[in-house]
Amino acid sequence: MSMSEGVTLVVVIFAVLALLAARAGIRSIQSARTVVFYRTRRARMVTGWQWLTVSLVFAVIAIVGGVFGRPVANRMFAPAPVTAIASTSVPPATAPVLPLPEATELPPATRTIRPTQTPPPISSTLQPFLQHRPLSQVRHLSQR
Repeated sequence: MSMSEGVTLVVVIFAVLALLAARAGIRSIQSARTVVFYRTRRARMVTGWQWLTVSLVFAVIAIVGGVFGRPVANRMFAPAPVTAIASTSVPPATAPVLPLPEATELPPATRTIRPTQTPPPISSTLQPFLQHRPLSQVRHLSQR
């Protein structure tokens, strides 16, 4: 399907939807005239006017699609470029012949020594709290 056929199909679909919505709106308004109860009559009238509004929107979409549809479709879905066949033949490019790689000697594998990290120094404010005390100097809660 070409672009113009697709745009025409969309325009026809929206035009048919506009006609169906207009028919539903007119029928709803006509049936509202025969209802005796106010609220039911009012609800059918509102529904009819809503259908007519939807019909108007569909008609506007169909018209705008018919006028601007093809340029927009060509911009969004650009057709594939057609390549022209040249009348003169161009010889195919040949790849240069490269020498085959030779076996090279690699140095023997050695172990890599990882550097060790030293712990960061303790700040002078925390040092009195972190000093080690013998258990004989620690007072237990039961000795108070």
